[in-house]
Amino acid sequence: MTDYDFQSLKKSELNATVETKLGDASSAKALPRLRKNVWKLTSDLKLIWSSLTHPATHNIDGLSVTTLGIDPVVGTVNFPRDATNPANLVKLDGDTGGFGWGYTVTNTFGITVHTLTSDSAGNNIYAGGWFASGALAKVDSSGNLVWMFNSGQSHPLHVAVDGSGRCLFGGAGPSPHVRYGLLKSDGSGYVWSESSGGNSITGLVISGTWGYISDDTNVGYHRVAMADGTLDWFFNFVRTHGLNEHGSFLYFHGPADDIVKRNKSDGVTVSTWTPVSGAALKSTAIDPAGTYMYAVGINSDATKSVFKIDLSDGSLVADWFSGGVANDVAIDSAGDIVVVGDENRNSDLE
Repeated sequence: MTDYDFQSLKKSELNATVETKLGDASSAKALPRLRKNVWKLTSDLKLIWSSLTHPATHNIDGLSVTTLGIDPVVGTVNFPRDATNPANLVKLDGDTGGFGWGYTVTNTFGITVHTLTSDSAGNNIYAGGWFASGALAKVDSSGNLVWMFNSGQSHPLHVAVDGSGRCLFGGAGPSPHVRYGLLKSDGSGYVWSESSGGNSITGLVISGTWGYISDDTNVGYHRVAMADGTLDWFFNFVRTHGLNEHGSFLYFHGPADDIVKRNKSDGVTVSTWTPVSGAALKSTAIDPAGTYMYAVGINSDATKSVFKIDLSDGSLVADWFSGGVANDVAIDSAGDIVVVGDENRNSDLE
């Protein structure tokens, strides 16, 4: 593993600068250009640290994030951005935001990690993306490859893992391709797969013996049996950009600003909320108690990008601005929030 030069600023150094000035659009020009970034926040959306790459050519370019205990793991687009030794997974220290380790899938450009998850024990990471072809990789907590599965023309965009280490993934690609499937725990092949062709899977989760999948092909969402992929129920002509789950309910978001709560048992809508009018939501995370949802994206006037939502009534509890569009969010074992995304792209900050 390669040791990269990282700068890490803690809460005491960044609170006054980032939270005050980025919260006030009129003073944002006083900030340096941070480019891509990773932030850790408290559950009340107060900044703990912001991990800044150094120099500017060594951007994390994070598209996805998961956690191992309190340590974030970020899926990247070649870090650092040269052909010498690009890391496609980067683990950061949960206390400081400093560099932990980097895992390199391959030393070629065009490497994109679109989706990440970790198992319930925090022992392994599962990454999906495009590595010359579609692929899923299992990497242990020390940054060592356990296995890699070539998914061919199916480009994994979402992945979830069950208690036995089997991976449910969904993606996009030219027709025909595997739109979604369940991988064996050793990565040696499919338990089952669905290959009807079409466009892309926009989200999926595992809950007990069921997989829940939203897709852009039939513009709908459905439930399948984890045992054999058998379709249990399906709703058509319902566009969504992603989903999450807790208890007896599913929570869908996008492409507009709505969050829709639906029953797991039959897919029927229970509630529809609009906690942030005009927001484009990209990803969500729900705390273990099922009390709050943390949603990321950008609001209509580009002043907020992280939103804490009360799941009892869909009301907005708190918000925070990362300086640009937030791409993904995860909750660590201490209950803190990890966000990856863009910084402020004001041209005066170049």
